[in-house]
Amino acid sequence: MSGASEPSVLERLAAVCREGITDAKVDGAGVTMLAGSGTRLPVWSSDGVSAEVEDLQVTLGQGPCVDAIASGLPVLVDDLAGPLVGPAHGWPIFHDEALRVGVRAIFAFPLVLGSVAMGSLDLYRRTPGGLGDVELSRSVSTAEALGETLVDQDSVSLANEHLGSQMAVHRAAGILTVQLDCTIDEALARLRGAAYAEGVTVHRIAADVEEGNRGFSREEP
Repeated sequence: MSGASEPSVLERLAAVCREGITDAKVDGAGVTMLAGSGTRLPVWSSDGVSAEVEDLQVTLGQGPCVDAIASGLPVLVDDLAGPLVGPAHGWPIFHDEALRVGVRAIFAFPLVLGSVAMGSLDLYRRTPGGLGDVELSRSVSTAEALGETLVDQDSVSLANEHLGSQMAVHRAAGILTVQLDCTIDEALARLRGAAYAEGVTVHRIAADVEEGNRGFSREEP
């Protein structure tokens, strides 16, 4: 009789994250990574709020994970309900939406693969308050452990499990580049804007575009 199968890379990622939630004394966590094209891809969330936080950042193109990946540095916000200062000044829409879903504090840590930040671990709290020295140190260690997990050659399986919906977004953006005679970045921005305006995910808008049920024009805002 063969032994139990080895846990998948997603299962290992989840185990590291759940331990990190306990160590940091936070309420939830999510992980977003960069796909090969450079597009952000939510790959794991501990709960519904975390899932919405990750999806908001991908849909809006703003938020702590975006800044953490771009800078390679942690982004820590002790109270989202406070004045829009520091990094939060650049997330006016994400700021309001995160508060709406019940997030009061959020902390993003880059996941460094080699020497490049290729993802972000996002931790959130429902109540305001920063990470203490011990919690901060443990969160950095959690991010490092995640980076090591994702360097594993089996990380391809993680991408395969989640890449489909994100590739659909890029296919839809490609369609828009033809419809609007615009760049891929502009097309992605139009998809995100429509998703936010209609209160749906960018993946839903992309599916409608791919199915021919939705079009865009230059005259639309």
